[in-house]
Amino acid sequence: MSPPELVWIRAPQQARSQATLARLLDATEELLDGAPFDDLSVQDICKAAKSSVGAFYARFADKTALLHVLHERLCDEAKATAADALDVERWRGVSLRDLIGVTVGFIVLEYRQRRGLRRELIRRNSIDVAFRARSMDVGAFTVARLAALMADRAGELRCGAPVAAAEMVNRLLFGTLDQHATFVEHGPAGVHLADDDLTRELTRAILAYLTADLPGGPVTAGA
Repeated sequence: MSPPELVWIRAPQQARSQATLARLLDATEELLDGAPFDDLSVQDICKAAKSSVGAFYARFADKTALLHVLHERLCDEAKATAADALDVERWRGVSLRDLIGVTVGFIVLEYRQRRGLRRELIRRNSIDVAFRARSMDVGAFTVARLAALMADRAGELRCGAPVAAAEMVNRLLFGTLDQHATFVEHGPAGVHLADDDLTRELTRAILAYLTADLPGGPVTAGA
């Protein structure tokens, strides 16, 4: 059976006021691909959004307030996407290799498309408890969905308790992608990994973790 196609679930567009808000958020995301957040001015954001400074300050106290709303939007979309993409029924009849490969490739592409925002959020997570709490909430949600998938495929795996295994897969995947974003696609030794290479190697690593029968036995915490 062919693996399903995954899509990122965007927040719905609503009234005119919401459309203005969406333009300001979208413009900030686009600008972050070319400059750090601290280098962006409110005027830069408004110009890119084809909006006014007055419209900006009608919605936000400052740039940081906008970044909080942008992160909230990303987190809402991430949870909706995880619920859809990691639904157990979606993957019935699909091989474990294809499940992991398609999902990893999808997430690698999402990081590519939002690399500037991801880099800024990595920084914010380390210094701001509100950003960190939202990111942890998304992580817990994703781990729960992964654990359900693993429980459904328990006969194929050698990794122990589904929740502990899902937590480890989450760390392997997003920890690697966060480093990839931080170092702008080059590792500490300067080795470049294109998206296809990164997807292949992450798929290999996760499959090995899930299916390898190693000395010492699997982690059982979180059962």
